[in-house]
Amino acid sequence: VACQGLWNGVIDTAVAGGVNVLTNPDGFAGLCHGHFLSKGHNACKTWDATADGYCRADGIGSLVIKRLEDAEADNDNILGVILGAGTNHSAEAVSITHPHAGHQAHLARQVLRQAGVDPLDVSYVELHGTGTQAGDHEEMQGIMDVYAPLAKRRAADNPLHIGAVKANLGHGESAAGTTALIKLLLMFQRGAIPPHMGIRGDINPKFPKDFATRNLHIPSTMTSWPRRQDKKRLAAVNNFGAAGGNTTMVLEEGPVRSIQEEEEDPRQTHVVAVSAKTKSSLTGNTERLMDYLDRRADTRLADLAYTTTARRHQHSYRVALAVSSMEDLKKQLSAHLAKVDAMKPTGKSGPATVAFAFTGQGASHKSMNLALYHDAPSFRHHMQNLDSLAQGQGFPTFLPAVDGSHPPDHEHSAVVTQLALVCTEMAMARYWGSLGVRPDVVVGHSLGEYAAMHVAGVTSASDTIFMVGRRAQLLQDKCRPGSHSMVAVRASLEDIRQATSESGASFSVACINSPSDTVLSGAGPALDELSGTLERAGFRCTKLDVAFAFHSEQTDAILDDFEDTVKTTVSFHEPRMPVISPLLGKVVFDGKTLNASYVRRATREPVDFISAMQTAQKMSTISDDTVWIEVGPHMVCANFIRKMLPSTRLALPSMRRDADNWKTVSETLAALHGSGLDIAWDELHRPFERRLRLLDLPAYAWNNQNYWMQYRGDWCLTKGNTFYDGQERGGSRADGGASSLPAAVSSFRTSTVQSIIEERFDGAGGTVVMQSDLMHPDFYAAADGHRMNDCAVVTS
Repeated sequence: VACQGLWNGVIDTAVAGGVNVLTNPDGFAGLCHGHFLSKGHNACKTWDATADGYCRADGIGSLVIKRLEDAEADNDNILGVILGAGTNHSAEAVSITHPHAGHQAHLARQVLRQAGVDPLDVSYVELHGTGTQAGDHEEMQGIMDVYAPLAKRRAADNPLHIGAVKANLGHGESAAGTTALIKLLLMFQRGAIPPHMGIRGDINPKFPKDFATRNLHIPSTMTSWPRRQDKKRLAAVNNFGAAGGNTTMVLEEGPVRSIQEEEEDPRQTHVVAVSAKTKSSLTGNTERLMDYLDRRADTRLADLAYTTTARRHQHSYRVALAVSSMEDLKKQLSAHLAKVDAMKPTGKSGPATVAFAFTGQGASHKSMNLALYHDAPSFRHHMQNLDSLAQGQGFPTFLPAVDGSHPPDHEHSAVVTQLALVCTEMAMARYWGSLGVRPDVVVGHSLGEYAAMHVAGVTSASDTIFMVGRRAQLLQDKCRPGSHSMVAVRASLEDIRQATSESGASFSVACINSPSDTVLSGAGPALDELSGTLERAGFRCTKLDVAFAFHSEQTDAILDDFEDTVKTTVSFHEPRMPVISPLLGKVVFDGKTLNASYVRRATREPVDFISAMQTAQKMSTISDDTVWIEVGPHMVCANFIRKMLPSTRLALPSMRRDADNWKTVSETLAALHGSGLDIAWDELHRPFERRLRLLDLPAYAWNNQNYWMQYRGDWCLTKGNTFYDGQERGGSRADGGASSLPAAVSSFRTSTVQSIIEERFDGAGGTVVMQSDLMHPDFYAAADGHRMNDCAVVTS
């Protein structure tokens, strides 16, 4: 059914299998009376001269089945390929339970034709092989007629091996077919045919005596079955039903995917994740993984990261580690083992609020070389699209500022530098979104406000690029580069004013970033003199590498033109999420506040990051549990947030200056995953999937408990007894025990009521519980006397 659904395109993936759990003796008793079961030792004596029935077995097995092209596209480990499958019934057998070699052979030929396989190319057949005289003989005859016929001999170097797993494990009944198929897949995987265990003495005397002539072999020792260069290994599996049903499946070995050295994953840092539903299982999973790594020293870190993240379900107890080597991973796993008892599950209070903070120009580089641009196709695609929008509006390309085509100290124009910063942030926000990390609230610092407005849905990408590029053009045209400057001071605004109160220095407050971080703007010479005064007072001052002094009088020359241009060109929309405004020191929800006037003011007036954060916290827009991600080329705002909100749980970067992009992204993803966010790991690995292998890692460490329900009772012996019979026996069971039937409280009877079980009266009302026995002669006669279409009917 699963194969047909896949072949017909009805489904894309199937999990098929069988379960057989033997919980009581009733089934054994019935099968034994029907002469199905062996009377000897506990094994199926498949193909043995003394075979007299099968031995029952518990079994649970399942397989994931996909179309080959889908499995290859999903980078699955393909153990085998089902070329054909079919089912028929032994209609001409002497009885419903008796096999028929002709029908079995007919089915095998039909499936082989469907699969396009020559029977002589099949090198192994897994037989049903229950261990019955009639069944083994009929099946063997059918197999030899199809796969090793006398009329068309197999070549000497092309033997046919046969086997039957029931001799090893018993007959799993509803799980028998799955068990046989799993055995064959393991043989493909291990390249070996295990010995047949069913023949303990002489072989079944009914079998043909020309096995050697037909080049057919029953292996008595482990037999090598390696892959070949000239052709693929082919095999067939038989599985039959007790009611005459026959099923045959033809399989081919799975394809081998090789990875060339030039296709190595370019990422040097990876996230390895371990998770579980309980602390004890987390400990077990971690220990199993460490043991696996000790035994498999050749494991590639990239494959391990891919398997533990993109190919595993992530549970609530989580460990996620960003590592660059196996040695580092083992050390961190060992350290985390000691912390399991103190861990708490994620997600109990729902998903955390995610806030994106977009960096201002003070964190930009002169010329960047972003590994994400080179290695992540989706990020590169976003950047190229944004660059096309910029060039379409007459701005120069900004890609040379991010692709590493220029030396790090190369100075680009203000237009290129500012477009590169904002577009990098916009592309990074989209990249985070592709990984399942999306903001619930945004804030932008200075130039970063443009990226924040775009991500919040206030402005389109085209309009955002226009505003940034046009403002930079106006600065280049109307302001002299270098005439004014900006200085970051490690002090509060109050401390700065006190330290400069007697100097009479002139300056503008550009940014109030944190209680101990302030940025000043002003004319170059005056600001240099002011820096000297502050440094002598013990405050650290850092001159920012910018061509123009934002939030100062230098920008006055462009304000009118900039506002007029934006008014006539740009469309502003209501934000899709709260926008924290450092200009206004409040949270914006409406569609009127953010407009042309706002971006004019944001160019000239100071950034009050402190007031904005404090207001957002008071309004509960953000909280200590908010997860902050700084979107920009370096971590700046996150440091301010930690100072203002010291109990903030996470404040993470997207990139760091002079650090590998993948290292920073991996560390942030590990922290986000550990905090309970659901990461789209498959999207992270998708560009590199053809270079990655899915590892066969240890199974989940279940927190096993015994749920076995001990079988009690004699239902199989007493199920034919009627209630009336039980009452006639005085309420006693045949074995002398107490009857499980309710005791009658009254001997009152009618033709349809044989006993009163319970009577309760309360005033004028009451409840009576009665029991009826359909097989009582009086009841049966009453039912039989009311017939419809010659059928007895019991009315309610």
